[in-house]
Amino acid sequence: MSQKTEPSEPTSQPSLDHRTSRKDFADRFRATRRRLGTKQCWVASAVGCTSSCVSQWESGRRVPDLLNLHRLLAALEQAGASPHELDELRKCWWTAKHQTNELLFDGATT
Repeated sequence: MSQKTEPSEPTSQPSLDHRTSRKDFADRFRATRRRLGTKQCWVASAVGCTSSCVSQWESGRRVPDLLNLHRLLAALEQAGASPHELDELRKCWWTAKHQTNELLFDGATT
């Protein structure tokens, strides 16, 4: 005997954990930098930040703000990153910022 089942409610995708989003950005950034053969201190100098800041980006503890993202992408492009690599970094950055609602406050002063 077969049972009739009612159509189920569509399930929404669970939201990404912001740590995973940051880790995705960190992993892509680190892999790109290493493939290019650049050091964290070179990236820091090119971006205008500290090596500690670059280390935090690579570990996933933080993601760059919008201004530093533009500087970072320009530095990586100068070092030879492909347009595809840069686009993937942009996407990962957007996801990480969006998941943590940091886009609303990025660069805001109080």
